[in-house]
Amino acid sequence: QHFAKAKGPSAKANGPFTKANARTTEKVIGDIEREIMDLNAQSERLTQDIGEITKKEQKYVTDLERCSADLQAAEEALLKASDPDEIKFLRNKIEALWQKEAALRQEKLLLMSDLNQARKDLQQARKDLAEAEERRQWSPEECRQKI
Repeated sequence: QHFAKAKGPSAKANGPFTKANARTTEKVIGDIEREIMDLNAQSERLTQDIGEITKKEQKYVTDLERCSADLQAAEEALLKASDPDEIKFLRNKIEALWQKEAALRQEKLLLMSDLNQARKDLQQARKDLAEAEERRQWSPEECRQKI
């Protein structure tokens, strides 16, 4: 008698297995909610990072354009120069500008790499978020099946 099986809907609702499933289902849903919050925060951070990288990249483009213009002006001045001191000065200036231009191009390449990675990370975060949103829509029965 003590171990007799209860029958009917009330037995299902009050059974220890069902209570355990309900707690587990609540935990799964809570985990999904936290995952969604984390992924939303990650997406927001990545979007901000992309904006900052884009601003930096634009600064490098502007600096590179300025450097190229300075280099062109120095090369034109060198063609017109006749004074040995001025020629030496302009050659040194041109060398320094070439080095600066090369460094700016290298920095821009690194920024572009960072930008591409941030975009890939954002795309993945959005995909993960969509999957988590889909899991949030699971019915309790689907949660039990997934457990």
